[in-house]
Amino acid sequence: MGRYADVVRQVLPSDADRVLNDATWPALTTTIAKAETADHNPRRLLTKLSAERELETAKSPAQVLIWRVTAQPNKRQAAAAVRSTSPGTARASTTSATISNVASSQAVQEERHRRRGR
Repeated sequence: MGRYADVVRQVLPSDADRVLNDATWPALTTTIAKAETADHNPRRLLTKLSAERELETAKSPAQVLIWRVTAQPNKRQAAAAVRSTSPGTARASTTSATISNVASSQAVQEERHRRRGR
């Protein structure tokens, strides 16, 4: 399954089997890989995201994690925008924008995949 599966097993031991057997697991690995290219550590990212709320009640835990990865940059980006409009603040990091672009790119790819499956 790969190194991301190992990370999931270590970070989410009680939810690992459900995440790894989820139909959207391949999309989660893509999301994690893209976040990693934007300088996010997969272990730290999954640890942080898993602490937000439990995954036990999720029908698709991998999809929930994808949403959390892609939603987090939007929260950070909004906070950065507020900070950047305040006098005397430093320029906001482009990491949030990079992951947002990753998220939109992934959404487009998933939509193309769904259309091909019809």
